[in-house]
Amino acid sequence: MKNKKLNMEKAALTLAKFFLFKKKIYTEEEYKTLSRFKVPFKYTTLVNLFQTYSNMLSILDEGRYAQEIKALKPKPKPAPKVEVKKAPAQPKKVEPAKAKESKDE
Repeated sequence: MKNKKLNMEKAALTLAKFFLFKKKIYTEEEYKTLSRFKVPFKYTTLVNLFQTYSNMLSILDEGRYAQEIKALKPKPKPAPKVEVKKAPAQPKKVEPAKAKESKDE
């Protein structure tokens, strides 16, 4: 158990340095395609260590280079404001009043 945690910490440190060197945090899909080329760990190795890519990113946020890593993360774009157009109000149909029938008739 200690060995795996130690390996995770070492891997997180190496990955943090890699992302800082590249000045970008890659998405999971980008990292998968890059894992054939020059990355410190193959994608399958990351999954064996961290279980998921998002777990690895959360561990990087808590590590030694946390502030630098958070600065590299892309800022979420604000959602565009969409104006909701209301349908024009339709006039209410007024039915003519019925004449009351008298009881005498």
